[in-house]
Amino acid sequence: MTTKIKKEVQTTAGITAAIIIFAFHAAAAPYAFQGLPGGWSPASVEQTVVAPCHASPSVKLSGARFDHSANDVPIVVEFRAPGVSFQSEPTHIRVFTVRSDVSRTETFSVPGHESGCGAEWRVRIVPTTSSTRDGRVIGDFSLSFTSTASIMKIEDAAILANGRSTTKNIGGSNGLHQGWVEITGTWNHSVYGVPGPLPVKLTYALLKPNGDIAAFDTGHSNHEFNPCCSGDKMKLRFRVTENINGQWKLRITNDSGQDAMTIIPKAIFKPACK
Repeated sequence: MTTKIKKEVQTTAGITAAIIIFAFHAAAAPYAFQGLPGGWSPASVEQTVVAPCHASPSVKLSGARFDHSANDVPIVVEFRAPGVSFQSEPTHIRVFTVRSDVSRTETFSVPGHESGCGAEWRVRIVPTTSSTRDGRVIGDFSLSFTSTASIMKIEDAAILANGRSTTKNIGGSNGLHQGWVEITGTWNHSVYGVPGPLPVKLTYALLKPNGDIAAFDTGHSNHEFNPCCSGDKMKLRFRVTENINGQWKLRITNDSGQDAMTIIPKAIFKPACK
């Protein structure tokens, strides 16, 4: 099934290599550990988050300790990647030190995972110092992920005559994971190889590695300023819902009745689960 999606979103200028960081921010949740003879209550606090492929989970912890001891309390942050049970060793471990009567905040990030959106990262915080005295550790605990979006490489097209199409590779041969592909582009009317004055509509179609059309849109260049057509610019967005390996392609078709030239397609991929 193909989709035709037009949405007003901010375009990214230029086709040079670039990285853009998108962060999913979870609300901070308060936690409290109470020192009791023999240990802490509760023994741990847990949160979960579903993150797209390769997105880095991140924990932000704040905390302070209120009692009469000078000893710091280390809190172990246990990251378990999707599919790793709590009976297994954590995938990653970080340590947050809570000091007496001094509130502090620290953020810990770990590398992403290739499992994608089907399962949760599970993160547990565990105070490691046993206590035979009264004491309290209080703070906030939030779990989020940072998703790195990137400019996808696409070849330019010097000229595209009316009634013709051209197909270009988009991105690498490893395919795409879960997330959003957004494609825009600029081009000019061509009159015997020089820029002309007329608006020209082109159709961009995103092709899966098997050749199926994933999405398409027909519209004018994204730098079109003519009042007749500036509100109908080509902008294609498609959500990849599963890992699809292989070479994706972009097919550009000109059925406008005019020739086009200096075609510069632009695409960005943002990992996401929704």
